[in-house]
Amino acid sequence: MQVLDDERHPDGKANFPLRTAGSLYDMIGKGMKDKKYNKAGQWNKVRIVCEDNNVEHWLNGKLVVKYMYQSEHMKKLIAKSKFKTMPLFAKETKGRIGIQGDHGEIWYSNIRIRKL
Repeated sequence: MQVLDDERHPDGKANFPLRTAGSLYDMIGKGMKDKKYNKAGQWNKVRIVCEDNNVEHWLNGKLVVKYMYQSEHMKKLIAKSKFKTMPLFAKETKGRIGIQGDHGEIWYSNIRIRKL
């Protein structure tokens, strides 16, 4: 799930729907107008639900994105993305989560992982 300051980062300002907050970066997303998010410096509540390969990205109580993990559609999206050269991208169904950041300072609070 993309974590981004849509109002200040170039991807958000240009309203690239596939790169705005809540998207599955560069593959599935909605534009800024289609979602409610709190500005930088305020907390947003995020929920990612994955059950039977059905994945949902929730932002402040609103469903932003949903997709089927490892589906043929997702494989086609990956094949057209920058992730196509990463042999392990979206291959695992169990394991650890990763949090990646490359846009500067970011803060997280109350991260919880539960098995459904």
